Amino acid sequence: MASTSQRMSNVDTAWLRMDDPTNLMMISGLILFKEPLEKADLRRVIENRLLKFDRFRQRIVGLDRLFGNPRWEDDPHLDLDYHIQEITLPAPGDATVLRHVVGQFMSQPLDFAHPLWQIHLIRNYQQGCAVLVRIHHCIADGIALVRVLLSLTDTQADASASTTPALQHPSRNNTGGGLTNGTSGWLQSLKMGAVKLYSLARLTLQKPDPRTLFKGKLGVAKIPAWSAPLPLDEVKQIGKTLGATVNDVLLSVVSGALRQYLLKRGEQIPPDLNIRAAVPFNLRPPEDAIRLGNEFGLLFLSLPLSIEDPVERLKEVKRRSLELKRSVQSQVVFGVLNLIGMVPRAIQKLVVNFFGTKITAVMTNVPGPQHPIYLAGKEVETILFWVPQSGRTGMGVSIFSYNHHVYIGLATDAGLVPEPAEIIQELHNEYDRLREATRAQEHLPPAETA
Repeated sequence: MASTSQRMSNVDTAWLRMDDPTNLMMISGLILFKEPLEKADLRRVIENRLLKFDRFRQRIVGLDRLFGNPRWEDDPHLDLDYHIQEITLPAPGDATVLRHVVGQFMSQPLDFAHPLWQIHLIRNYQQGCAVLVRIHHCIADGIALVRVLLSLTDTQADASASTTPALQHPSRNNTGGGLTNGTSGWLQSLKMGAVKLYSLARLTLQKPDPRTLFKGKLGVAKIPAWSAPLPLDEVKQIGKTLGATVNDVLLSVVSGALRQYLLKRGEQIPPDLNIRAAVPFNLRPPEDAIRLGNEFGLLFLSLPLSIEDPVERLKEVKRRSLELKRSVQSQVVFGVLNLIGMVPRAIQKLVVNFFGTKITAVMTNVPGPQHPIYLAGKEVETILFWVPQSGRTGMGVSIFSYNHHVYIGLATDAGLVPEPAEIIQELHNEYDRLREATRAQEHLPPAETA
């Protein structure tokens, strides 16, 4: 492969420099299998397919320079034995043991002397195995990484590991689209600039999020948890009945779970209690989904923890979400990320910490394939992931849909929420409440049994 050296984009630089011992800027994904997977077969897939993406062959140089962006350069000593490791779960090899091991890796930084990714083949998980993937956020966002995952997998068990053609990264278009000539175009640009400036001012002037059990001083240790699968068709039907999206339904359920968690710990819920979540909003065109890098903004969504009724809470989440989607906030935040990627690291940290006081969590929803996929000839049973948090944020909620089911991953700071599995249990309780309340308004199919 030809040697390459490429300048890192401003936005990717911003995500790179958000790395902190108490909040590693690392996306963690977990793939579960009912059958054991051979390391040699996994390595063959990685070598033949993943390494076709140059970012997975490259390390970062120039990270500590005061001015100028770091660069991507081919690692002359790329070692797949380092990047693909194998461990065995201690007995009994169940979900509790797996959660503990995943949590240890989530708190362990990637080595900047190598390309910033690592795969752990985990044996002795139930009757099959698990594969934990850790990738630094500066490589790509969730939408692009799902496309990378699909390039590693097949729709049938007996496909060859070397049949996938090389996937190219379309060159970035930095012009921002075509220019409109004449006075009307100039006036339109001026108007949009004013709208964005107003949006930035509103975002900057937002008060810090209220102090709850979810906010406080962060530590290094993180604890993961995940839900049982929720039937996607049922979630869609709930949304259809109440005029909401799948994302609205799930964010409302999460809000209810956080409310119940606080109540059961003796916290008072004021009648106006809201907490904000930074929700990624995709800005890349569909045809560029395979292009690596980060091309998304953030929406600062206020979640109504004060609303007890699940239907009324969903309606309010829907209203607030729709209002934000119609705004330019995601574009404004993307512009801020582009800007802070150009300034010295110390200034970026001040900006990130400032906006970090305004949120309590990061919540993201990434759609996956709705059919079975196979990795190295073995069927993938479950896919989970955990979004990283930045600054002073101590909670991440990650929603992934695969093969007609929805999986929710939760990661918390160990010092703030030592038992995130309790929130997951409340999440299932709140989902049941919403489902039953929806059935009272319109008949739904019977609940799916496990």
